[in-house]
Amino acid sequence: MAEGDSMFEALYNRLILRDLFGKMVPGAIALATLLHPYVTDLPIQAASLDSWLGFLVVGLIAGASWLTGFAVQAFGEHSGLLRYFPKALDKVRWRKVKFADLDGNEIAVADASTTVEQRYQEFIDDYGRAAKQPAQVQQVERFVVIKEACGNGYLALSLGISLLTVRWLVDGGLALYSGELPPINAEDAAVFVKKLVTFAVVIAITVYLRKMHLIHVTREFIHRRQVMRPQAPQEGAEQIAGNN
Repeated sequence: MAEGDSMFEALYNRLILRDLFGKMVPGAIALATLLHPYVTDLPIQAASLDSWLGFLVVGLIAGASWLTGFAVQAFGEHSGLLRYFPKALDKVRWRKVKFADLDGNEIAVADASTTVEQRYQEFIDDYGRAAKQPAQVQQVERFVVIKEACGNGYLALSLGISLLTVRWLVDGGLALYSGELPPINAEDAAVFVKKLVTFAVVIAITVYLRKMHLIHVTREFIHRRQVMRPQAPQEGAEQIAGNN
């Protein structure tokens, strides 16, 4: 029974949460934005799961969204828009802090000659060797899932906003250049206002997803430090929380 519960937790926490919300949903957003001008209508069979074609289309869309999610994340990592450790670590002196496991045994002293990325990877490796309670492990996993979902989500929405803005500007410019702008009536104005409000709401969601991404980057780091029980006071923890 315990083994079954463990498998269920692994499936729920790592596969469903991380792959669905961290990869497939952001990937679907990016994919839909990219393909929207070319695929406006799907066949009726594709919209129904009653046929083998429907299952095939859904499977292909899910797989393509999952792969696109990795591309979105790779772009974020390469550009520095996604973070795995607090930016404030570049400013505070944490390289000489000693860490201990729950039994009080020293397990890590960061090396001052390494880069920030290398020091953080050593920190993660040391955390992996530290003694932890199941609830502490689950809490870290929760922070990681939220951090990844919010980070990839805000990047996918940012990509969508950028592409839609460019598309609208190009279409409007071409229509203006060719003199094909239709007359604007009250109904068209109302539709435009609704679209503008929706666009503003999506931008706000994107901004706050980025904020939540950075917040959970910091929360994850501080939680790992607390689990490892540093011998020295947690210098810079408040600064880290306030500079992200």
